[in-house]
Amino acid sequence: MLLLFLLTWLAAAEPPGRAVASTDRAEVRGTWTRGSEGWRLAQAAPGHMDVRLAAGPDWTDGTAQAALRLGARPHVTLLVRTTHPGELEALSGIGLTLRANRVQWERWDHGVSLPVAPAVSVAAGLAGRAVTVQIEAQDDRFDAKVLDRQGAVLAQAAVRDARWPSGGAAVRVQGDTSTAIGAIAVQAEPIDPKAPRAQGDPRAPMGQRRFVLVPPEHLAELSKDLRAADLGTWPYDDSGRRGLLLSVAQAERLRAGRVAHEVWPLVPFWALDADIRAAGREVPLDAGRPDLRASYKDPDMVRAVLEAWAAQAPDRVSLHSLGESHQGRGVYALRLSAHPDPDRAPAVLILGGIHGSELLATEYALHAAERLLYGPPEQVDPLLQGLDLWFVPLLNPDGNVITHQLTRFSGRKNGRPTAPERSFDPFGGVDLNRNFPVGWGRDEQASRSFVGASSYRGPEPASEPETQALMRLADARRFVAAISFHTQASMILVPYTLDGFPNPEPNVAQSIAQAISAATPTLPSGKDLRVRRQIYPVDGTEQDWLRFAHGTVAYNVEGSHHNPTSRALRHASIDALEPVVPTLLQRVLSGPRISGRVTDPHGVPIQAEITLSTETLRAGERWTSRPTDGRFDRLVTADGPVTITARAEGFSPATLAIDLQGVADVTILLEPAP
Repeated sequence: MLLLFLLTWLAAAEPPGRAVASTDRAEVRGTWTRGSEGWRLAQAAPGHMDVRLAAGPDWTDGTAQAALRLGARPHVTLLVRTTHPGELEALSGIGLTLRANRVQWERWDHGVSLPVAPAVSVAAGLAGRAVTVQIEAQDDRFDAKVLDRQGAVLAQAAVRDARWPSGGAAVRVQGDTSTAIGAIAVQAEPIDPKAPRAQGDPRAPMGQRRFVLVPPEHLAELSKDLRAADLGTWPYDDSGRRGLLLSVAQAERLRAGRVAHEVWPLVPFWALDADIRAAGREVPLDAGRPDLRASYKDPDMVRAVLEAWAAQAPDRVSLHSLGESHQGRGVYALRLSAHPDPDRAPAVLILGGIHGSELLATEYALHAAERLLYGPPEQVDPLLQGLDLWFVPLLNPDGNVITHQLTRFSGRKNGRPTAPERSFDPFGGVDLNRNFPVGWGRDEQASRSFVGASSYRGPEPASEPETQALMRLADARRFVAAISFHTQASMILVPYTLDGFPNPEPNVAQSIAQAISAATPTLPSGKDLRVRRQIYPVDGTEQDWLRFAHGTVAYNVEGSHHNPTSRALRHASIDALEPVVPTLLQRVLSGPRISGRVTDPHGVPIQAEITLSTETLRAGERWTSRPTDGRFDRLVTADGPVTITARAEGFSPATLAIDLQGVADVTILLEPAP
């Protein structure tokens, strides 16, 4: 009754400086239906940013209230000073988020949210309640209350934040189809267009902690508790400044003092991981070889490891530059083989670090290479002597640097400057694993056209230099199999992951994945390495492109955790995946596999389409031999009779019937067409 009276009174009186923001005429994202208690989300929009931005003028200081009937599992935010650049998914503002038993202040920056104050528990609980959320804004201070229908205070919380100086009012829900949104009431002073408007700091920090840099000569001037937050010398510039990880209150005390300092926008992963700080961007040596277990690695450290291996074993290791990233960092591949002529061996790709924030994925790839370099000769020598192995442990060096140096919230993307008008944009870039040409941009679920989205696909297929670098390598080598390491899901994903793309019959990728899973122990997550087609809808992935373009039996292997700062857990996650690469390599080496070359009668190599009588391709694939030497390699499901057909423009088709037993190495001659 209190809320109903308040809204009715505001709507009827409308004195100067008071208004009722309409939710009926709101800008909306998502599909909404109206019932007796207000608006409910009927269908979520892509990206889980579903909003009702109430119609009404912008304001700075004042009070906003929203009537809510919370569902059984609420996840709803009342936002004030909201603004957006023409796309509601890029909404910004400051807001109070309500869950079943807690409330928390969050700040939204162009569609990305982070908490800016500790959560406040609600003893009485909020699920299923009819409540009023009230936010009072004054300069950079925001006070919030959550009231029940009788006006009793269920929760209250306050925060200070100067990021957004003015805007409207909105309600945002995340996957919450049971909460009903009533009217939003605003009592505010209108903005004087002639008055100077305070501008929020575009580099203002997000989150509940502040990363601060202090010149070393001023460290002694700090209070004891601030000196205790000293993390050591910041290794990413040349000034020798010290990094401090402070609470918001500590940062405010520092700001009020006279000590020179710099507050960084977000907390870098360097500040959270003691092993990274101890490493100091150096890879220690253990008996003359790089010690991979010491810490996660940035691009310079990765390159140092690869160079050390190439120097130690030049007879079987070579380092190759594949290109450069947007920010000019090198993308490198390590070629590992003891075959007398690696070009005449089946090529396999091991990839890591396609997503910038997945530091552990790079470690998986590096450790797999190390085990082949230094493993027991009786186990690794047959693999090295029979295969041509290519390791690309860090495809996305810019994203890796953003995670190490700027923010652990950097996400999946690379360093493409997608929002140049903003002075700081850790959430820019392109998701490289949505940028490959197969299925690119099919819809707004599998990838996104919104530049701020975590799965932004880029302006066009293969637009990114890192994508192009991998494609050039794959076009040249025509990998028979590949593994791309990722973090956290405890799965092995089998192509095609793209919806609507039928797999070949029989599906050799599925059967090999089952063997890899069976060889892998239970992961530290407590889960087995489960075989799945996908975790959620995807398009434009490197995995599907490798399979579609060249017939590569390509897997995404998702490890058990995402960058654990516990050394023991990091090692356990890496060790648990140890059987993955050797199991795949042994299957490639021993077969069933058909390898061969296609030439004309004079031995000139031909790029020919190769089809097998035992396999039906159902997605329009055309898998060809390498143009440089005519080589092809194909994994099959079983031994037995197979007819191989080769076709090339300007030549008559040729067939070859074999009885496959393990591995067949054939030569197919194509005669010029009459």
